[in-house]
Amino acid sequence: MAILGRRSFLAAAAVLPALAAGCDPDVEEESGSGSGAEPQRYGTAGGRGSFTNIWTDSEIHPFGHRDFPHFHRLRTGLDTRYSRCRQSIPRLSAGPLYLRLKLLCTGEAGRTLFTLGLKSRALGNWAFSLGACPTQGISFGIRGWEILVNAADPWRERTPVRGLDHRDWHTWVLIVPDAAGPARIYCDGRYLMDLKQPITGAQREKIAREQNGRHGSVQQLVPETLGQADYVFLESRHPGQELDIDGFELSTRAPATGRTSLPVLLDLDWELRGTRIVENPLTRFAGNPVLDKATVPDPSGRGSGGFNAEVIRDGEGFRMYFNGVNRMSQAIGRVTFALYHAFSRNGTDWKVTPATPVLDTGATGSWDAGSLGAAGVLKEGHRFRMWYGGYVDRLQQGRAGYAESSDGIRWSKPDLDLVRFGGQQTNICFSLQPGLNSNEYELPVEVIRDEAAPEDRRYLMFLHTQGPHGFIVDVATSPDGRRFVRAPHNARHYAFDDVPRNSTLHAAAVVLKEDSYWWAFVGHHEPDGGGYRMRFTGWATEPEETENIGFGLWTSRRIQLEPGGQPWEQAEPRISSFLEVGSEWWVYYSSEGSIGLARVGRHRLYGLALEAGRESGEMTSLPLRPPGRTWGRHRLFVNVSGLTGGARLQAELLDGVGRSPLEGFDLARSVAIERDGYEVPLRWQPGGARLPEASGPLRVRLRLTRGRGTPQLHALHVRAADGP
Repeated sequence: MAILGRRSFLAAAAVLPALAAGCDPDVEEESGSGSGAEPQRYGTAGGRGSFTNIWTDSEIHPFGHRDFPHFHRLRTGLDTRYSRCRQSIPRLSAGPLYLRLKLLCTGEAGRTLFTLGLKSRALGNWAFSLGACPTQGISFGIRGWEILVNAADPWRERTPVRGLDHRDWHTWVLIVPDAAGPARIYCDGRYLMDLKQPITGAQREKIAREQNGRHGSVQQLVPETLGQADYVFLESRHPGQELDIDGFELSTRAPATGRTSLPVLLDLDWELRGTRIVENPLTRFAGNPVLDKATVPDPSGRGSGGFNAEVIRDGEGFRMYFNGVNRMSQAIGRVTFALYHAFSRNGTDWKVTPATPVLDTGATGSWDAGSLGAAGVLKEGHRFRMWYGGYVDRLQQGRAGYAESSDGIRWSKPDLDLVRFGGQQTNICFSLQPGLNSNEYELPVEVIRDEAAPEDRRYLMFLHTQGPHGFIVDVATSPDGRRFVRAPHNARHYAFDDVPRNSTLHAAAVVLKEDSYWWAFVGHHEPDGGGYRMRFTGWATEPEETENIGFGLWTSRRIQLEPGGQPWEQAEPRISSFLEVGSEWWVYYSSEGSIGLARVGRHRLYGLALEAGRESGEMTSLPLRPPGRTWGRHRLFVNVSGLTGGARLQAELLDGVGRSPLEGFDLARSVAIERDGYEVPLRWQPGGARLPEASGPLRVRLRLTRGRGTPQLHALHVRAADGP
């Protein structure tokens, strides 16, 4: 199942005419019985209808409601046990059922922030809650918002949500296979837990007895499932809680995706049998360091070298912009840093040119007089554009500035007429922002131009923010790259840990954007004295997702680039640049003043591999929608590695709904792939790579055989056919 697009939802009033009659829980609704195969949705496609036209509040415990152009806000009552709303649905058949909710909810206390559930005569009653008291016996806790529980058995079935930041949009999916369960929960495409215990009267009574003596505000109570009708419900027991709803979907069919590439990333994209997702390491370049600190100018004479290397490509080769020592300032008693430039024809042999900074600190008294920080650089047409960090003299404040160049060497700082400093106009494009996340530093790390985004969000700036609220990976957006504003949400405080606040994000959010995917290396202070380390993560969006952008769960199975590769990199390597070069991903990193290169095949940091002891295994994709009217004008390709010593991969096509093999495209006719490649075509006898003229969604089932190799699948791609 895919993470569905925010704008792909239908006007629910048109899809569900029975809902207009209201939702009496004591009235059995047989109208529409057996028609549950079609999705039931609330969302934006064709105009967003009011949430209150689709959902009905509990008369005793209503939510407060407010419509916004791109979402609907629910607010829990202050003086009620809970607030609840529900949507009646046609009577469901045996299953399975897919229930999806996209929302944003914030909260710190150890209380239930929201509960999403299903009442069904055929499938039973199931619900999960985000937010709980961290451990039984503790009446209050600041980490409760990141604990996920089975609402029917909250003490025995619970798990921390690794990588969740509750200040961001998240997509929750509940899959109920049948009445016996277990129901399965995903967030942002990542598997979280199974619900084994359904809601029953006996279970409600049992949990209620266990709550005797607990403070009422932190009691874990099993939700009520009253009445005879089938419905889904949403409730919150957190007084004053706000829930912003982007979209909702209920379907008895696994929804299909419109993504034309399916790199291994999301658990929901694949059904696995005898295979598992693995995370692979980067490989250091044998000729490291590519820029030795001895070759970096240092007017202070200390031989400090360079760091924060930003690398871009243009028609001539590769350009690197990095921080190096500018001068020793007697006035403030320390060295200051500026931005230098280096050039390489091939990305591995670098020369610093010129030997002086290409962007210097500002004049005395200016906003960037103290020092310069990291920079993000883009080349657009014949113009180079730079976004860089700058500090005041004492370094207690950092802001983001903008510069331009026609040749990449001589840079100017244009007055943007946006922010004044010391009574003068400046080139500040993003300054210290008032509000919840206000901090002393707002320093750019990466700027992405996203052609698929709405015009007002064409540029995204990822910033390192540091100050009274801790370390934050922040996000700001701009229509033109000159005027940036903080994204309404998306400030990332936590990631990678079972227990947030046990460690912190720091400095880096180095991002590579593809059509439907975001990939990032993130700096992370590991818990328990583990030190600063780099981790890799990714998230996905559907092609039609343009509103309420969210950046997913930040999870990682391994640390990338441990210290100690060579004598010059005993300190923690810090990745600062991430780009695609041919069929590889290249990252540049710094350690102890020198700059190194590490590489990996495109999309090959993740893979699907055979489980230990298995000689063969399978993986089946979620349903794929054809990019055109039929599949006939397209071909399927795979990114595979480790196919040696008799290892091979075979494929068959399945109907996207019924899962039956398509005639002529079954496993018996599959031409086995026995070589590595980034885009190896799937073929069948006798038609070759040609796909059927079917217009509906299809699934791809792939079978790996080990042989003497270590085969992995890294991606599945849909491409337009070159010929007839």
